[in-house]
Amino acid sequence: MPFASVFDTNAYQALSPAKLTEVVAEERRVDILPFADPWVMIELIGKLAHPDTHRHGRAALRKMLDHCGGESPRMVVDCEEQICTLLVGTAPPYHAQTRAAIGRIAQRVAGADRAGSLEDILPVARQLHDHLKRVETERAQMVFESVVRVAVPTADSWDAIARAPAQRTQVVEALDSGAVLRALAASEVRRAHLAVRLPVPDPIPELMIDFLLRHFRYPFELECATIRGVVERGWNLTTAGRRNAVWDAQIAFDAGQTVEGDRTIILVTDDALFHDVAAATSQSGVQRLTQYLHALGVAA
Repeated sequence: MPFASVFDTNAYQALSPAKLTEVVAEERRVDILPFADPWVMIELIGKLAHPDTHRHGRAALRKMLDHCGGESPRMVVDCEEQICTLLVGTAPPYHAQTRAAIGRIAQRVAGADRAGSLEDILPVARQLHDHLKRVETERAQMVFESVVRVAVPTADSWDAIARAPAQRTQVVEALDSGAVLRALAASEVRRAHLAVRLPVPDPIPELMIDFLLRHFRYPFELECATIRGVVERGWNLTTAGRRNAVWDAQIAFDAGQTVEGDRTIILVTDDALFHDVAAATSQSGVQRLTQYLHALGVAA
């Protein structure tokens, strides 16, 4: 079975350029084709916008480009396009333009001297950075309103359900029964139809929900695990360590999927939640960076 690899942001930041050179050589030797996830690329481009993250973001972005094809990097399609294509047979009209814009920035970074100025693309980087932060804030607020305040209407903190035994039991039962999992899949059916400007079926057909869960159970279970963390442990999704859960949910759609040449994607990440959910769902397409390096015969 041929394979492809997709690395998350932290994997690129953890690898030295010399170690990445070894990875590229070994992947080529065993016919693993690396791909960039567009959300990982967008996150790294966003890091160019501010002095505190510019140097590390630029280095990681350059490593991603070196890994995935240089000035024209191979990119997987994002989760929204995957779902739209499978459910309704067409991609959202704006996705091709978005990928092209990302590609142009990638070409600019790849073609620049490693210490040269990138002032000309910083306005776009700032726009992407601001967009990412806005999406993170909106997503956290959505979870707070639709989960925490639905269970505890007077809630003013993220641990409100964790501190309310009766409400906690009720939401945990919904998680355990699969009701939340199916609600998340139903919301993606709605989003897919809206994205391609088709009428949203009402009610959402159970067959569509079942179809998505067959293809993408792992990312939906990852989202449920995040919600469970809020419910049982009071996770605050506005904090630095939790804000990026929205992007985790996006790149989780890569795990175990296929790309050109029927290659199965190995998602490389050290995020513990990815691995907890992978173990619970028997998703073999997720590996830690050290595990992946060991399989390639590259010293960690």
